[in-house]
Amino acid sequence: MRLQFKLDRLTGKRLSDDIDDVSLENITNFIEAADAYIQQPKIQAALQEFLRIS
Repeated sequence: MRLQFKLDRLTGKRLSDDIDDVSLENITNFIEAADAYIQQPKIQAALQEFLRIS
């Protein structure tokens, strides 16, 4: 898996995009980064719009 953009900038925590890095720390950091991404106002608005028209 390769990141399309730097998710780590959202949390400041290191994210490894090595396919074999399944460490608890890396998985936890990915979950935190995904949550931070989803919580952004612009993303929330896009998700609400998508769910409204789907």
